[in-house]
Amino acid sequence: MSELNSHFHENNDSVSSNLKLIIPKYYFTCETSDDKILNAAQTYEADLPHSIEALRGQLNLWKQFWKNKSEKADSSMEAFKYASMFPNIKCLLTILSVIPITTASAERSFSSLKRIKTYLRSTIGQERLNSLAMFHINKDIQVKPEEVLFAKKHKRRLQFDL
Repeated sequence: MSELNSHFHENNDSVSSNLKLIIPKYYFTCETSDDKILNAAQTYEADLPHSIEALRGQLNLWKQFWKNKSEKADSSMEAFKYASMFPNIKCLLTILSVIPITTASAERSFSSLKRIKTYLRSTIGQERLNSLAMFHINKDIQVKPEEVLFAKKHKRRLQFDL
């Protein structure tokens, strides 16, 4: 119960919203102070590879790195691509990427999985099931049919010569 209470604590919304400020798009549009990010990072201090003080220095370098770029990353996954030189920021972006904001997205995933894996398709392999689930959940992604056809190029019936 204590883990559930800490997970759904009322401060978690402010922690995730302050942690979101590490994404460059929000960092520069909101005139973010580093203290908000550092306070949010203290929640995950045990998961960070270096200290909070090292994070303060990395935030200064992160700001300088993104200040010169014309296109700012607008998601945690996009910013993650550029965070290899900033270990604490990379860790925080990873945490931000996996923290569910609501449970609705997880519930939608399970509902779609229930529609995909019916009794008739119960023998689908894990890789194909994952692919079908991703296609079903991410309907906005355009996919060419020749990239995803599962049919084999062999004839299915055997020809017997009599």
